[in-house]
Amino acid sequence: MSRLLRCFFVHPADQTAAGLRGELPTRIVGTREDSVVVFGSDGGGALFALSATDGTTVYRLPPSLAAGGVYTEGPIPCEVVASDLARFLCLLERELA
Repeated sequence: MSRLLRCFFVHPADQTAAGLRGELPTRIVGTREDSVVVFGSDGGGALFALSATDGTTVYRLPPSLAAGGVYTEGPIPCEVVASDLARFLCLLERELA
C-alpha cells in the first residue's frame, strides 16, 4: 500500500448502512467479481471495501463507474490491499506514522 493513503476516512455506521441499501457499491464486476461492504475512502475518489463473500479481504476501489450498487472496474483495476481487516489497519497505522 506504499503511499496509497494520504488521508483516510472511515464511514459512519449510517453511511455504511446506506451503502448496503444501494447508495454505495455492493458488488464489484470486471476482472474481480465479489460482493462488498464499503467502509471508507481516501478522500481522492477511491473507496475501501470489505469482501462480503469471505468477510476478510480488503479492496481498494479506484475511481470508476458505480451505478445501481455495482462498481465496474475501469482502466485501473481494484486491488487487494490486505488479506483481512486487522492487516489493513496495521498497514494504515504504518502509513500514517
